[in-house]
Amino acid sequence: MDEGRLAELLQPLKRDWAEVESTLSEFIRTQLEATGLPNLVLGLSGGLDSAVSCALAIRAVGAEHIFAYSLPAAAFCADSSPEAIKVAKHLGVLATAVDISPMVKAYPNPEPSMDQLRRGNLMARLRMMVLYDRSKAHQAVVVGTSNKSELIMGYGTLFGDLACAFNPLGGLYKTQIRWLAEHLGLPGWLIKKTPSAGLWEGQTDEEEMGITYPLLDAFAYRVFDLAMGRDEVSALGFPEDKCRLVVRTFLANQFKRMPVPIAHLSGWRFGEVPPNLKEWL
Repeated sequence: MDEGRLAELLQPLKRDWAEVESTLSEFIRTQLEATGLPNLVLGLSGGLDSAVSCALAIRAVGAEHIFAYSLPAAAFCADSSPEAIKVAKHLGVLATAVDISPMVKAYPNPEPSMDQLRRGNLMARLRMMVLYDRSKAHQAVVVGTSNKSELIMGYGTLFGDLACAFNPLGGLYKTQIRWLAEHLGLPGWLIKKTPSAGLWEGQTDEEEMGITYPLLDAFAYRVFDLAMGRDEVSALGFPEDKCRLVVRTFLANQFKRMPVPIAHLSGWRFGEVPPNLKEWL
């Protein structure tokens, strides 16, 4: 599919970005107030999604309530902290760098030997471990940064980058986050930066997923949001192999989008709030 046709198919994803900014800022503010805690913690990777989450958080509660952390693994991939610090300075928030390389190296050499993907998952979980530890220190909650495109593809690590108290970006496709970033005044180099989870040298999101974000977003919008049928979507010129890739990946990773299954036997169910508890307040 050529770029002109793809750009045309992405047009319905455009929104009133001032309204989106207001809605998401209010969402962050409301979610934080519900916890009774004053502050927010987030990982600032030097990439676009975390920068947008941080920018929205600042608008919601003020920079003085934001604790941002850059968590590179410089011994295993390029050090992302300089770009993260650069983003933090642009946003007017303090960012602290914590290299997790020693934590990764301290993990015992497993059998069988650890490949790149396993080490990447380990790194993602160690990063989240640091964020949750710092959230306790700062009387804060952890803000998520995963976008809708990633969530559809299950492109994330359980108890790693998918872990958070709440996620302001999960309803926006990657393409939409780029447009929102422009509205928020984020720098062009950041908006154009090749998306990467920073799990190993040269790793990129699109190569690992097997599809570009624009193609994924244009297809997913029609299948998941508009519930269009296969014949109708195919008639628009979407490549059949990429469509099947998205559908199969979505189904294979459904477990990542579900609460942990609990075998219920009787009485209280996980997640329920018994109405009689109000008598004790």
